[in-house]
Amino acid sequence: MSQNRLSRLEAHIERLVEGSFARLFAGRLEPRQVAIQLAHAMEDNAYAAPGQKRPIAPDAYTVFIHPEDFAALTQAQPDLAAALGTHLVDLAARSEMTLTRFPSVTLSPSVSVPRHTVRVAAQIASAPVSTAIIDADAGAHTSQPAAPPPNARLIIEGERAIPLTQPTVNIGRRLDNHIVIDDLRISRRHAQLRLRQGRYVLFDLGSSGGTAVNGQAVQECILRRGDRIAFGGVFAVYQEDPPDTPRHDTQLHTG
Repeated sequence: MSQNRLSRLEAHIERLVEGSFARLFAGRLEPRQVAIQLAHAMEDNAYAAPGQKRPIAPDAYTVFIHPEDFAALTQAQPDLAAALGTHLVDLAARSEMTLTRFPSVTLSPSVSVPRHTVRVAAQIASAPVSTAIIDADAGAHTSQPAAPPPNARLIIEGERAIPLTQPTVNIGRRLDNHIVIDDLRISRRHAQLRLRQGRYVLFDLGSSGGTAVNGQAVQECILRRGDRIAFGGVFAVYQEDPPDTPRHDTQLHTG
């Protein structure tokens, strides 16, 4: 995060603490800590999408709080999750990030979190490529993504056949990815599949080991049946049921 962006974000957090945001927590949580945790979760889980000038912010957040705080807050503020979503839209705009849908927020009780504190996890869960960008000052018009190819699947190392049904599929070593590959050659957030006009498009997310398709390093690539993919040193094959439409545009950008 640049120094100017950091300064603006810190100023925004201070304004949040002084405003309506602070009243959401009924004295159970420290508002500044909540705001900082949300900002860190957004920053740590954003990624630079090819062709986008601004990072893409996560669109799904889980706020872990102690069960006693959870019970008190959900009783005092039944709309807390929705209110936090509204603040996240503003936070993304002030952090110079883009959101592709209104962020979802889930409150989750956890005995591992001390009382009066909070822990936040975030990920980009299900925003399709066709979804419009939203910001704090304008609503979003979203178009429905096309259905995925028939019986699309990713076969990892010739052993694991993973069905592909979602518009966005995150791949990496971290446990909150849709496809978890527990191998040190894989980055925590290594790659992503995104559904575009009925085809899966593979993106490398700035991984340390790189991503290749059919032996050629790629940053963005439209997949077709039988493509051989290397995530670092871990190999996979993309498959879908025929018929396979003839294509000559498998690679959008290579690196």
